[in-house]
Amino acid sequence: MFRSSVQSVCFAHRTICSFVYMYSVRFRLLVHVKDVSLVSQYCSFAYLYIRIFRLFVHQGIPLMCTMLRMFRLLVHTVVPLVSTSYSSACMHIHVLFLCTVVVPLIMAHVFSLIVHSGSSVVFDPLHNNCCDLDVQKYPELTKFSGILEFMRRIPIQKALTDQRPLYKSHIERFWTNACYDDQNKVISSIVEVHGKMEKILVTEALIREVINFPDEADSPTRFSERMVKGCMLRMGYQGALNAGNYLKSKFTKPFKFLIHCVLMSLSHTKGGYDAMRDYQMNMVTALVVNKKYNFSHIVFHYMAENITSKSKTWTYPRFVQMLIDHAYPEIDRNIKDDLLVQSHMNEVTIKQLVRYHPNHPEPKVAVEFFGFIKDANYVDPDPVDHQK
Repeated sequence: MFRSSVQSVCFAHRTICSFVYMYSVRFRLLVHVKDVSLVSQYCSFAYLYIRIFRLFVHQGIPLMCTMLRMFRLLVHTVVPLVSTSYSSACMHIHVLFLCTVVVPLIMAHVFSLIVHSGSSVVFDPLHNNCCDLDVQKYPELTKFSGILEFMRRIPIQKALTDQRPLYKSHIERFWTNACYDDQNKVISSIVEVHGKMEKILVTEALIREVINFPDEADSPTRFSERMVKGCMLRMGYQGALNAGNYLKSKFTKPFKFLIHCVLMSLSHTKGGYDAMRDYQMNMVTALVVNKKYNFSHIVFHYMAENITSKSKTWTYPRFVQMLIDHAYPEIDRNIKDDLLVQSHMNEVTIKQLVRYHPNHPEPKVAVEFFGFIKDANYVDPDPVDHQK
């Protein structure tokens, strides 16, 4: 893709240089500062729109090349017929560029947004990815040294750190054929094992077993608002308390890191990794004060919701692969070009976590660790009513 992008930019550069040179000769003008400026301007335009297209259409580069070829053809055929001077030629070139490149790209982008609204991405490499706590591999992790000890003994260790190969055919077949039985609370689908289609049943209990969530069937999924917001305040949250979502940038580095890991590994959505939803705030609260929380129910709920929605996406691909591997350990894995590559935590993402945006500077408030983060022997003081 990168090579195609470079080739397209070079093609655009040659195209623009050729028509500028053509008009400098046609009107007996030397290539001077205005011409060089024009070349630079169109090269910038071409490169900008190539990058825009790469964001939302895999075929963006070939389409961009087609548009540029059409643009060059029109420049060489139409402009000489209607232009009588260098300035009029430049004006007509501007109009042609807008009509053949800019406007079609904008229309294609709008159409893409309409068609894919609500589910524009089937597989997002960032969704349901893994955290990596290896300081030797990523020295930048030392910036979060205060919370790393807790992260290494966090009760949901497997859900956050279990990194394994994902296979496109496995995930795609699971979600394409997935059905939800609301009466029995079971998700059923099929997988291919040695050429035969086998059934796979997913329940909340199976998710609990496979992903090692430390919860039980009757564990809560929601705590009192007072307790959750109180926990957020003790964690040093510096934003508005009545906001629907809490931004991770409003926390100091150690808690920002914890929240980031929860959002990236356990969020049911693709995108929106900067803010905690209500259930995610409850998750973080449970982890910090060592309360029982029904992680398994949350994952199962959003898997079932994905099936009953208008358009299915590949929700929780890593967890789905874990469930498939558990049910059929002998399933085919030597499938050529079948790997799905996730964007797990790396040096770049860790450096981004260390930094704060100028609009959201790092909170200056002094925050002390508390609860289960501070003391590995900390016990939930209210395991029944969950009021404190």
